[in-house]
Amino acid sequence: MAAIFSTAFAFCLERDLTQWKLGWNIRLFTVAYAGIVISGIMVVVIAWCVDKKGPLYVAAFNPLNLFFVAIAGSFMLDEKLYLGSIIGGLLIVCGLYMVLWRKGKEIKNMKQLIPSLSLHEIIVMRSPTEDKNFPHT
Repeated sequence: MAAIFSTAFAFCLERDLTQWKLGWNIRLFTVAYAGIVISGIMVVVIAWCVDKKGPLYVAAFNPLNLFFVAIAGSFMLDEKLYLGSIIGGLLIVCGLYMVLWRKGKEIKNMKQLIPSLSLHEIIVMRSPTEDKNFPHT
């Protein structure tokens, strides 16, 4: 759906079909680089983060992209930074802090309840059949 909406929006902004053609120039290189290299790197980084800290951290840090895009657009593209963008960014950062704070308390409580578990096992919480050190009830 995002591709359909993005295409419709882009067509409303640029109606000249000659601007839509990709030739053997920097446009083709840019699209290929963004689609292949950057997406591939992101998949590897996300998989590494999920392995190290679990899926909660990846999902919690995802909204920070909006904040970084607003800041980068302001500095690099000379876009205006509105009060709503600043307030939204602060809400995103506060929400992330609350999630990480609560997850830290949860890990601390789990470590007190089951001291034999490692930090990685607490974060990922593997099933008892996968881990022989997991205490059975």
